Formats: sequence, C-alpha cells, structure tokens
Amino acid sequence: MRSPWEGKLTKEAGEVSISVKFETEGVYGYKCTPHEMFGMVGLVVVGDPSSNLGEATSEGKKIEGKFAAGKGRFSEYFSQIK
Repeated sequence: MRSPWEGKLTKEAGEVSISVKFETEGVYGYKCTPHEMFGMVGLVVVGDPSSNLGEATSEGKKIEGKFAAGKGRFSEYFSQIK
C-alpha cells in the first residue's frame, strides 16, 4: 500500500491547492473526503502502473461501493490505464 497524503484548503488568502511529491511508481487514488459519496475521486499514475495496479483497483472498488452518485467513476478511470 502506498503512503497516504492529506491536504486541505483553508481560508488563507490566495490558497487554492496542495502539492504532493510522488517518489514511488504506481497508481494513486484520491478522494475529496467531504464529497466522496458523490464520486469526487481521481487517479494519479506515476511511471509504471503495473507495480500496484491490482491493489489500487481493489481499493478503488471498495471506495466506489460507498458512492451515492457517480458509481462506476473509479472503474472507468482504472479502465483507461494502459
């Protein structure tokens, strides 16, 4: 399992994003915690996705099962990985 990251947007003037540095190849799924149930998720592929694609796909399916809307979103994203 890859190390998780966490970020938050604050009300600081001008703050609109976070930065994450990936040092290990693989597939990283992410979700917006307050909007996860609506399917607000995404994937980042770093280098060769084969190093953890099976594990990442399995974890994505677990998360996707909790969606109230946007079902199939993670599955669609994983299907696009070559």
